[in-house]
Amino acid sequence: MNAPVPFSPAPIPPIAPMPRECNHTLHLILSLVTCGFWLFVWPFVAFSVSSKNKSAQARYAAEMTNYQREYALWAQSQGSQR
Repeated sequence: MNAPVPFSPAPIPPIAPMPRECNHTLHLILSLVTCGFWLFVWPFVAFSVSSKNKSAQARYAAEMTNYQREYALWAQSQGSQR
């Protein structure tokens, strides 16, 4: 006889990342205060924030795919116990 499988909790879904934002108002003020010297830094900061957001979204998409697969396996195992 097959022994019943003990109850297992459902997988926990991943948490969606909070997008970061570049504070353009601050960079504009810094550019004015430094007589335009901050204009050379601003694009690099904006690009850095954008690339971090894209990588966080890609990581979340991969984690969500993994979660969906794990949840389907979990649901299937829960259905077989009944």
